[in-house]
Amino acid sequence: MVTDVDYSMAQVLANWLNSGDPELTEAQRETVHVINLLRPPGPDDRQRAKLLEKFKPVGLYWAIVDARGEHTYLKPMISGKRPHEFGLGMVSEVTQLGLLDRLRQCKRLECQRWFVARKISKVFCSPSCQADRWDAYRRTAEGRRQKREQMRAWREQQRRKSRRKR
Repeated sequence: MVTDVDYSMAQVLANWLNSGDPELTEAQRETVHVINLLRPPGPDDRQRAKLLEKFKPVGLYWAIVDARGEHTYLKPMISGKRPHEFGLGMVSEVTQLGLLDRLRQCKRLECQRWFVARKISKVFCSPSCQADRWDAYRRTAEGRRQKREQMRAWREQQRRKSRRKR
């Protein structure tokens, strides 16, 4: 069972990915790349297999195998001195907690913030992002068409109900 402490560990990674520190951007990009490759199912299984050969979880650590076959072990909770190690270590912990599939980016294109979804169906980081996305969708031709059809069906249902009451 996943606890609140487990979710808070995943939230630490989400907050780190959302931080706008220019010194961290390369480490954050690499960490996002690793997250996307580790998430099943992925677009390129060969690339995921190659990555998994390079980054191997060993207990609470990642073992990085370099070209010479030497192993370097990275601790998951490393201070901000080595951001690449911190990001990969946090990915390791979140993966071991079984929450990697819950670590998501907001589906609203203007937002794209990282968050931890407590419900499997959650795809927006906040209710305001969800409302903004649906408001924007309703302004499109497809959204207006869908709303027209929904309202026609609802009005027809209301007419049938009122006829039955007579």
